[in-house]
Amino acid sequence: MLNIYLDSSNYKNVFVIGDLHGNFDLFQKKLRLVNFNKETDLLISLGDLVDRGEKSLECLHLLRKPWFVAVRGNHEQFIIEYMNPKKENRKFSNMQLHYQNGGDWFYDLSETVQKECYQLVKDLPYIITTEINNELIGFIHADVPAEDWNVIVENLDKKYVLEQLIWGRTKIANNDNTTITNIDKIYLGHTILNEPKQLGNCFYIDTGAY
Repeated sequence: MLNIYLDSSNYKNVFVIGDLHGNFDLFQKKLRLVNFNKETDLLISLGDLVDRGEKSLECLHLLRKPWFVAVRGNHEQFIIEYMNPKKENRKFSNMQLHYQNGGDWFYDLSETVQKECYQLVKDLPYIITTEINNELIGFIHADVPAEDWNVIVENLDKKYVLEQLIWGRTKIANNDNTTITNIDKIYLGHTILNEPKQLGNCFYIDTGAY
């Protein structure tokens, strides 16, 4: 599914985290720091679980946990495109780009484990939404391709929209404070910042785990 709605009403706390990039040990440390309870809490990841850090596979395995959900990042997309069942559609240039951006661990895996990774990421949504305290909150990896949330959701069949959701940086590059309508808050990762940054009702929280 390209877009999923999560019922978060059964969770005591809902946390959101930026790009992990294979830093599994740091992730575990942060969970302890916020007293995360795996029985009662939910964690929403903004994607890019893998590459650059030393424990990408362990980070991918988080997708099997009932308390962990994630949107699709561009680094998961590298895996999806490489493992496309239609091999003639594999993009060698993207494989090279992936390798240059910390994806070498993936190509060192056996084909069996590569397929396991693919099964974990192939259905990751581009968008997650949930309602918390009467606020509708959206979670995406990279960028908002329109100023109306409903327009974004209604155009998930458009290649440009999907690419912006996992690759774009237009809003933050332009320091654009426009509020996105029909949504209360949006959380994004992808762009590394020294501190979290708010633009309109968009919150960029990737402070560079790697």
